[in-house]
Amino acid sequence: MNFEGIGIQRKEEMFFNIIMPFMMVYSQDDEVQNSLRFMFENYPPLSENRVIKSFKLSYPQVKIENAKTYMGAILFQKQSIV
Repeated sequence: MNFEGIGIQRKEEMFFNIIMPFMMVYSQDDEVQNSLRFMFENYPPLSENRVIKSFKLSYPQVKIENAKTYMGAILFQKQSIV
């Protein structure tokens, strides 16, 4: 696969939404699991989208400081809409 034409933002989204969850489920290696968990908890939040902007308007007291809280905010916001 060639990912040259894809920007960094799209690569981050692909990693955190597709590759990382797949590896978390199927990896048997504790070191890989720990590295992914560390990255999830320490990587800065991804770029804002309309769901995150809406979440921030509704819950300004909640700070989105890493990929984990970013994904949690998206999940919470989407479940609240339904």
